[in-house]
Amino acid sequence: TTRHLLTNLRFVGEGPGAARGWVSLVVYVAHEGEAKTSTPKIVADYLDTYARGADGRWRIRTRHIHTVFGAL
Repeated sequence: TTRHLLTNLRFVGEGPGAARGWVSLVVYVAHEGEAKTSTPKIVADYLDTYARGADGRWRIRTRHIHTVFGAL
């Protein structure tokens, strides 16, 4: 069982169709038969840039992952 939690979302506009943002990721993992605990396996930061498409929807343009604890 895994759960990926995204938190501490921060976004900054950089023009009409561009933005950048920082998002913290926490991943919890429990294997079958193991006691389920609340200790995260991975904590990382996503450093993203975003672009608005011709359809008006925002999409991730680039993503850099900085691992704080654990390993991806």
